[in-house]
Amino acid sequence: MLLSGFPSLSATRLIAGSLALLTLYLVGRALYNIFLHPLRSYPGPKLWAASRLPWVLASLRGELAWSLLALHEQYGPVVRIAPDELSYTGTGDAWREIYGRRGADECPKCLDGRAIAGPNIRTAAADGIISAPHDKHARLRRAVAPAFSERALREQEGFLQLYTDKLVAQLRRCCCRDGSVEKSGGPQDMQRWYSLFAFDVMSDLAFGQPAGCLDNVDQPWLQVLGARTKSIVWYQVLIYYGLDRWAKYFAPKSLMEARQKHLAMTFEKVQRRIQQKEDRKDFISYLLQNKTETLNNRELVAMASSFIVAGSGTSSAALAGITYFLCRSPDKYQKLCAEIRSAFTSEADITLESTSRLSYLKAIIEEGLRLYPPSPSTFPRFVPGKGEEIEGKWVPGGTAVGVHQFSAGRSSINFKDAKAFIPERWLPLSEGSEFANDNRAAMQPFSYGPRNCIGLNMAYAEIRLVLARLLWNFDIELLDDQWMERQKTWLVWLKIPLLINLKSTKAK
Repeated sequence: MLLSGFPSLSATRLIAGSLALLTLYLVGRALYNIFLHPLRSYPGPKLWAASRLPWVLASLRGELAWSLLALHEQYGPVVRIAPDELSYTGTGDAWREIYGRRGADECPKCLDGRAIAGPNIRTAAADGIISAPHDKHARLRRAVAPAFSERALREQEGFLQLYTDKLVAQLRRCCCRDGSVEKSGGPQDMQRWYSLFAFDVMSDLAFGQPAGCLDNVDQPWLQVLGARTKSIVWYQVLIYYGLDRWAKYFAPKSLMEARQKHLAMTFEKVQRRIQQKEDRKDFISYLLQNKTETLNNRELVAMASSFIVAGSGTSSAALAGITYFLCRSPDKYQKLCAEIRSAFTSEADITLESTSRLSYLKAIIEEGLRLYPPSPSTFPRFVPGKGEEIEGKWVPGGTAVGVHQFSAGRSSINFKDAKAFIPERWLPLSEGSEFANDNRAAMQPFSYGPRNCIGLNMAYAEIRLVLARLLWNFDIELLDDQWMERQKTWLVWLKIPLLINLKSTKAK
């Protein structure tokens, strides 16, 4: 007599048989991926070739960028990192061949959870510039292009100077212990200060109103964006395995709430900006004035959200990384301070135009971006049609391919002394220089081709201005020389405190 509550013998056999078939299928699939798959000749670890699971686990742990760097160091400039995915370091023509195609020949973005991911990512193409197909993307890019022109950048300098003033003023207050005499203050988290600054700039430009982060550090936006960042890799996994429809059941409740809060705040601010009658030159004003390419409300909200998430995160991460490497190199730090402090007679002379003439500052920025790209991840594309030749070798159609930013900048094939911070490699080189064979084209911190970051000129200008005014006003000292090594990545860097001692220069 069967015990109540226990399955019958036939049911047990059915379950056991099903498990055996599943195991047999998984083993057979893994063996096929390793020994028979069209990508079998590409180098890489067998475990990663057998299954996507190692990639997924590394991503969920926030270690994917470091893992891919280690794989490239072991296997070379092209590595098979999943059964159907190849990672490149841009040593050859991968940037041009993968990201440089235009129109119908474009390699389509991977929207299956490998790269940028989020709820409804497949349908978000209807509104957002990040995931839109090439025709839609071209229209959105034309609509927003005037907001990032050289003319617009000159008109927007006032916004950048305003919030740089606030940043410097706040840092000066942190250096004042008795309210009157400026002294060396306690350690400051420059990662947080840079984030507050960048978010205030982008909020004012995108929404027509300041977020007030530099005035009130308890504003909710940064906490919301921080939680949203951590949610990305969970959505990647859910989308890849076709479980995104049930994301609300799998993802932590706090992450879902953070996303909803971000969308609600963005929608409210965009609607308020549209109703404003004030004559101001911000991003939305250019979008609204563009009668050739008009956007509907949903597209405006999606565009503003992209401005905030991508714009503020990119510049703040770059500033933090550059500051870190600069402080770790006392001789480079002193040389940059000398250039900045001798170039101007007053702080008012520090402008977007004048900082563009500081050659060593620009070299410092490029070298910082090489070692610490704002996004250390890969943004893969699918090889179209039956396949294409990439860096001299045939890749079947449907394969995911991409250049890994973090590995590209640190590749010894691309750069001499690749892990050392040497800004001089970006200056005009003398004949026979040891850096003459550096592959500068391998470093594309703002991506490449028709989908590169449209705000890259603004990002460079913003970084130059902040660094110049920071070092004009303060001497800085790093307190954590393992800051970078302790960071994890969830598509972008997880922001952890960058502790810096500040001492006012007092003279300016």
